[in-house]
Amino acid sequence: MNTKTYNRENLTAYLLGALPDAEAEVFDELSFTDDDFADELSAAEKDLVDAYVNGELTGEKLQKFESFYLASPLRREKVEFARNFQGFAKKNITHVESNPKRTLAEIFSNIFVIRRPLLQWGFALAALLFMILGGWLFRENARLNSQMSESKAKQDELLQRESELEQREKQLLDEIDQQRTTNSETERELAEIREERERREQELKIRQSPEQQQRLNEQRATAQKTPTSSPRRQISVASFILTPALRGNGGQLQSVSIPAKTGRVAMQLELEPNDYAAYRVVLKNQSGDQILWQSGKLKSKTKAANRVLRVGFPASLLKSQIYSLEVSGLTTDGTAEIISGYSFKVVR
Repeated sequence: MNTKTYNRENLTAYLLGALPDAEAEVFDELSFTDDDFADELSAAEKDLVDAYVNGELTGEKLQKFESFYLASPLRREKVEFARNFQGFAKKNITHVESNPKRTLAEIFSNIFVIRRPLLQWGFALAALLFMILGGWLFRENARLNSQMSESKAKQDELLQRESELEQREKQLLDEIDQQRTTNSETERELAEIREERERREQELKIRQSPEQQQRLNEQRATAQKTPTSSPRRQISVASFILTPALRGNGGQLQSVSIPAKTGRVAMQLELEPNDYAAYRVVLKNQSGDQILWQSGKLKSKTKAANRVLRVGFPASLLKSQIYSLEVSGLTTDGTAEIISGYSFKVVR
């Protein structure tokens, strides 16, 4: 952790199982990833065990210690070791006080020679504790590796799905552009045919007699009464690009012309630089007091040197008036923060 967010009281509550689950999970992780935290936790545990052995714990702390801390065989061994070590220390202190004339060398000699069996037992117990702790760490490491593998597999699956959706969206936009190009080419060809037809009619008028011209006019009048062309194909999607307010448009309101038979509107919103990984878009009316449409959780896309959001909603929501698209960035805890707005005027 970059900032220390714990103290001795938090550590004691963690050892007694009195912390909320969320904080306890954070401390579990810190005990493996933060050496400073591990050292302070070890010191707090030693103080807690000494306080219990000395009879200094009372009330709820004593109850928590006996019901939670002593539930672990490993921790019971730590308490037993502390009790034996403290008893051993008291005996030596009492013996020194009753023999004040003994030198410091004699005292240490008595500790390491006369009490050697007790020290050997203590070393053996410490070795056993290290073995038990090593086994527990090995199992925890295996469990964490398994969780990380599962998390990576899910992340890869989500990234693949996102890539597929992005490719499909690009394919649909290409199809829309292709339809527009086809319609433009058809209209241009129709105009050329009409010009050619009018030119030839003028040439025929020059070469025909008055009777032939009258007959041709009668045929043309009859043909105009009979519809010969089919209605134009309905435009299903209208696509537009919007930029944030006060950026690149001199404060002018962008107009959006939507054909009468449009079923859906697709908007591409250019984003200003930010650090959000996800966004949400809301469509509001002119006064801004009514939400007409709201998107789900969106990811931005890269286009040229910019990041853009692509949204789509029914064209039936829009009338000839002013609307706004409000973009919010989503933080890691799901909080939405408004970052930009896109106002536009609909012309139908």
